[in-house]
Amino acid sequence: PSSPCALLDMGKCVAPCQLAVSREEYGELANQAWKALSSDVRPVLDAASRRVSALAAQQRFEECAEIGRRIDTYVNTSRRHHRVASLAGCEIVAAKQVSDAWGKGCWEVHAFSKGRLVGAELVHNPNEVQGAADALLGFAPLPEAEMRLPEEAELIADWLEQPGVRLLHVEGEWAWPLHAAASEPYLRVG
Repeated sequence: PSSPCALLDMGKCVAPCQLAVSREEYGELANQAWKALSSDVRPVLDAASRRVSALAAQQRFEECAEIGRRIDTYVNTSRRHHRVASLAGCEIVAAKQVSDAWGKGCWEVHAFSKGRLVGAELVHNPNEVQGAADALLGFAPLPEAEMRLPEEAELIADWLEQPGVRLLHVEGEWAWPLHAAASEPYLRVG
């Protein structure tokens, strides 16, 4: 055992430094924390909802609002992390029908690798979309040292998630855990 930190006095820690929990209990808590950060936000949202309900019953609304802000940050950070990380392991070629500067229909064809744009082409003949996609597949993936910026990967995800975007090629796994984020409302009171 060693001296506890201030978190124990605030009730925010199970005090493994004081041997207040067994190795197995602490391991289970660590696994729960890892799961909440890596794949499933629901236990955190459920605990926060219970806390907010208790505080609301005591009319401690400022504390409820603070928990709400923290939960928003947690959920948005989890969503952003998984969205960007999933693109980092993929090579994707996709197309979307748009209008050019003269109002004529055409296709934007984009190639992405490791969360970065590596090539793009504007195709006016719909019969040439697959050929453009095949040509863009020839772009070499970026070296590991040139990984994407999160902001660029988010812009790519925004574009890929638009209605009308067609995936022409996906190499890798463009997915994230089902419960890595939550749909609103995050907190349930009552």
